[in-house]
Amino acid sequence: MKRLNAKIKQLFHFYVTAALYLCILISLSACKTAIPVYEKVDVLSLLDNKSSFYLRIPTSVDSEQFEKILQAKVKGLSEANARRITERIDTIYIGLERTKKGTEYQLAASCNFPKVVIKSAFSKGNGWNSDSLVLDANDGKKSKYEIYERMGTLASFPDTFTACTGYNVPSMIEKYHNIVTSQVDKNESLNNNVYDWLCYDNGIPDDNIKFFATRPQAFLSMLVGAQLNYQLNYVCGSICNDPKNNNQFIMEIQFDFINRRIIPAARGALTLALGLTDAQVSSSTETNLTISNIKLNKKQLYQLLLL
Repeated sequence: MKRLNAKIKQLFHFYVTAALYLCILISLSACKTAIPVYEKVDVLSLLDNKSSFYLRIPTSVDSEQFEKILQAKVKGLSEANARRITERIDTIYIGLERTKKGTEYQLAASCNFPKVVIKSAFSKGNGWNSDSLVLDANDGKKSKYEIYERMGTLASFPDTFTACTGYNVPSMIEKYHNIVTSQVDKNESLNNNVYDWLCYDNGIPDDNIKFFATRPQAFLSMLVGAQLNYQLNYVCGSICNDPKNNNQFIMEIQFDFINRRIIPAARGALTLALGLTDAQVSSSTETNLTISNIKLNKKQLYQLLLL
């Protein structure tokens, strides 16, 4: 389990740091205000198809612990401010891609940030520059969206409930615009398998963290710390609260192989490589291998995520 913890920690650490940076900056000056009522855009559909690893994390998975993570990560952050930040974030979606320059990320968050707060937080006084992206609609009208930049970091908030940051922010805003003006379907760019796995069932939010690797061989090598020559279609997984233990979480990882004949060998190799003694191994299809009931206590989970 220590080996598994170390490998997954590497995968989750970067995206949480990026997400918290964005959330902290715009939340500390936030106050409760009346929010206009209109249909929210499905923020997951704003991510593009260029990342190799995708994640979904709802703050509701454990809001109290999420607040503690904020306080541990940000020196001097009060308990009250940590709570204010957590209250304004519903779900964070992120795509990660390794490049020669490092790890690039693309983040879309379902949130609740008044525009007056955003303008204040992303001001020139705080070191941000802004530029307007003007887009045409089917009816000939034009819409203007602000994109903020500081030291190469881009961020935009096309409405009260949507936050975008990372690479390709202009394309995310164009996708947002095309959705609200009914020029495209909600999920035109993101891989359907990724979208279906990360989206909430029937649109109803739950408390499950989910992840999906579209380039699974690299993910597998990082996970087990060795080069296993298995051809995979994808790897995905989830982390949820243990209904029998309030201080524990349960993780499940699914591997889908191109060649079903590799399943017997993969079953033993993965179980041994990951050091899983209490986990359950099963197959839902001829090419599927699912490792479930991987137990993590709260301390282990948040070590994986950040600390």
